[in-house]
Amino acid sequence: MQSTHRQSLLARRLSHFELEVETRLSFDPEHFQQMAGLILYYDAKDYVYLRVTREETLGRCLGIVVSRHGVYDEPLTADVPLMAGDVRLMARLAREKLRFFHAPVDTQGDPDRHADAVDWQPIGDPLDISHLCDDDPDYIRFTGTFVGLCAQDLSGAGLAADFHEFDYRPEKSR
Repeated sequence: MQSTHRQSLLARRLSHFELEVETRLSFDPEHFQQMAGLILYYDAKDYVYLRVTREETLGRCLGIVVSRHGVYDEPLTADVPLMAGDVRLMARLAREKLRFFHAPVDTQGDPDRHADAVDWQPIGDPLDISHLCDDDPDYIRFTGTFVGLCAQDLSGAGLAADFHEFDYRPEKSR
C-alpha cells in the first residue's frame, strides 16, 4: 500500500466503533508482488491489511501487514498456507482492537451461505489500531478511517482479484 504503482482500493468510511466486515475472495497470485484482501486504511502510512499473496516456500498464503506512521511490519511469525479456491476474510472491530479471521469456502456446499455458518479461524493476535484515527497523538490529521477491499500487482502482469461481496455489519445488527 505504500507504493504509488498499480493500486486498487475500494473502501467506505468507518462509521461504527464495533462491527464485522466480511468478503469472499477469488485470487491466485503467482508471486509475492501480487496481493489482495481486506484493509482498514487511514492513509498510505497508516493501515492494517489482511492479504492473500504467494510466498516462495508456502505457495498461496495469508498474512497481515501493519503500517504505523510509515513503519512497515508483518506481525505474524509466518504466513498461513491456503488451500486452492476462494477464501473468506473477516475483520472484527471492537473500538481500537481489531481481530482478523479467515475461512475456506466449502466448494461442495453453498459458497454464499451466511457468515454464521462459516467456520472462522482467527489469524494473528488482536491488533491495536488506535493509530488509524484523526486524534492520533503523533500528528494532526482529518481524513478519517476507511475499511475496504484492495489489490496490488506490482509485477505489472495485471492479475485480477475478484471480490464477491462486501458485508459491513455494525454490532447492533449482528
